[in-house]
Amino acid sequence: MAFLAGLAPFAGMAPASIASLGYSLTSSSVSLTSSSLSLVNFHRSKLAREGPHGPVIRIKVGGEPREGEAFGGRIDGVWTYNALDERRGTAKGSNIGAADYHDFSIESPVWGELANYVNVKAGNDAVCIAWIGVTQKDGSDSDGAWNGDIGAACGQSWFHQYEVAGRCDDCKDGLFIPRCTWLDGDHTNDIVSKSMKFNVLAYSNSSVPKTKLDGIVCDAAIYGNHDEIPGRPAGPSGGNIETKRDGVAIAKSLKPRGVPPRKRWMKDRLVVSHVPGHDASELCNSKTSWGPDFVANGFFCDMETKTLHPLCENNPIEGCHELDTSTKTIQRRATVAKREAIIPHKSYSNVKKWTAGQSEDL
Repeated sequence: MAFLAGLAPFAGMAPASIASLGYSLTSSSVSLTSSSLSLVNFHRSKLAREGPHGPVIRIKVGGEPREGEAFGGRIDGVWTYNALDERRGTAKGSNIGAADYHDFSIESPVWGELANYVNVKAGNDAVCIAWIGVTQKDGSDSDGAWNGDIGAACGQSWFHQYEVAGRCDDCKDGLFIPRCTWLDGDHTNDIVSKSMKFNVLAYSNSSVPKTKLDGIVCDAAIYGNHDEIPGRPAGPSGGNIETKRDGVAIAKSLKPRGVPPRKRWMKDRLVVSHVPGHDASELCNSKTSWGPDFVANGFFCDMETKTLHPLCENNPIEGCHELDTSTKTIQRRATVAKREAIIPHKSYSNVKKWTAGQSEDL
């Protein structure tokens, strides 16, 4: 998936166009390769309208059925900062449901003041964020956005989701569907970070090529465990001064670790994804992925153990697995006493079928 596609489309109210770029990024979490980015169309409905006095930050939560806990959660606070990293505005928290969004309006002390950096803090119930778009008040080309693919590629906890952010020539079926990145205030779920702070200008339409060229896609955002993260992420400032990221430790999970415990709803749910670009093997092989069991592209990923199994319909071999939707079970094919047997492997309370932009029960 061309995750750089997600940098540009949030950057303006009209569809954005960027000259072709090449990009490749590998991390311990996710390996992403994009050969080019030629054109991204992003609908106006994905961005907030201008605020009355300052910027508006739209936070979009990843797509998952709205019942129960799922991907939704609470954002405890949003802060904006100028080029000198001085706090210039804040917005109160809000709960955001799965596949939903909330617009945080910032009251700036100076009308139209540019938000160079944005800090977002999650509550204690874990929320999976697909993208954060920033609409500046001054009407310049300084709108920008971070998306969940960036967090996933830069060592943060993540999962797939189905909400469509826009269109791009490089993306599967032309649809840009970013991953979502988990934030959690109390780390009860072994999620890496509770807060993030990013350079809006580094992820703006005009700066994407230079952000890629300078190799600061990850450094343009800082993840951590402060409510307000100290220091400045790398990238341009409002005074056109290039900054390196200040010496603040980034919260990462780059060392091998056990599989983190999962919430009850994750254990009870199986996702069968037909979303373009979703990859069960990538999910299973990532140390930082976290969520329900997952079926995609001919494989079943047992997220409890991070074990990948081929599906019998694509690879009918000894030990392959198959889904029985009538009983909501994953079964394993095996040979017992020289006879083929179907052995129950896992059962679920609900099974969800994902397609681009929607979910339904199986």
